[in-house]
Amino acid sequence: MFEQRYHATLLLHQNVQGASHSTITSVQRLTGGITHNVYRFDSDTGKYIVKQFKRSIDPTAVLSKNDVFSLMQQLRVNDFPAPNPLTWVPCYHGHSIIVMENIDGRHIPFSIDNAYDVGELIAAFHIKTKNASYYQKKPNNFNAFYSECKDSLQRVWKTKRWLPEIGYLGNLFRYVFKSLILPSQGLPEGLTHHDLRPENILQKDNGDLVLLDYELCQKDLLINDLAHAILMFCFDGDEFSIPAFKALIRGYHANRLLNDKEYSYLINHAIEDKAELEYLSQHKLRLLGGPSGSPFTHERYYELKKHLPGLKKQFDLVDKALTSTPSTRMPPATVLSAKEPSPTMGNTPCQHQTSPLSARALRGLR
Repeated sequence: MFEQRYHATLLLHQNVQGASHSTITSVQRLTGGITHNVYRFDSDTGKYIVKQFKRSIDPTAVLSKNDVFSLMQQLRVNDFPAPNPLTWVPCYHGHSIIVMENIDGRHIPFSIDNAYDVGELIAAFHIKTKNASYYQKKPNNFNAFYSECKDSLQRVWKTKRWLPEIGYLGNLFRYVFKSLILPSQGLPEGLTHHDLRPENILQKDNGDLVLLDYELCQKDLLINDLAHAILMFCFDGDEFSIPAFKALIRGYHANRLLNDKEYSYLINHAIEDKAELEYLSQHKLRLLGGPSGSPFTHERYYELKKHLPGLKKQFDLVDKALTSTPSTRMPPATVLSAKEPSPTMGNTPCQHQTSPLSARALRGLR
């Protein structure tokens, strides 16, 4: 629709303050797919981003488009790096639309320094939205599960493709069962972004980061955002990067300290849980005929599986340095000089254990 300059001009003239007499010079479709299209309008009064929503395929999404617009406004008031929302149009040719400022930059590439900055950004988001109780809506997981099953059966009825859908439902049931037994009681909750990936973080020319796409924000365990970020920003190609993993944790700690239970849950449960969910999401997108849009490939999934046992062993060393029993306490210097365990294949169930302080905290143990 917006490839026609007439529609673009009409949208700006009728809805965007300060653009009532602007002349559109170009319209570019940046991204598009099953759920939304994103366009950039260049005009003589500035550049604008227009997000046109079609439908949501995530049954856990709880925010309305008006909620998203209001949340972005609140983030701007709190000096958080989010795009400036200019207007929300509830129905324009049958679609909800958000118009926001254009920000020049690139999707954040992999680097150790960038992993640190992403950790800082996530913690800042959690802190800035700490009192945003109105937006901390928690999804109804039972309704979400029911919706997924119903949609899958409807796809079977339309396409007559039984085997792919049976495979998807099997993975879905397994994931839901595992999620029900996660020991998550007592962990800090708040507003989580729930969609952290490289294409949703923009890096400006001066290196500053801007967080995009708030449609999936919901109340959840804060540590789950960090677990998802590990999947997206700690791989160099298809190789898991321990230095990037450490940098991401240190960056988060620069703004918000994790407690022992959060560390334990992150290493023993959250990372693997988010990997399973990302794998499941890609399976669904393939069934819908859309691109996965995720850098977390099958190769990365199995690479992460190799490294998880090593990460747990590494953090166990820190537990020995922090134990309250002097006779069994390992000297901090021994922990700091310990070599990182080599990745090994292992599929044994994760046992709950107390997790460590960060590398930054360990430096204070010297």
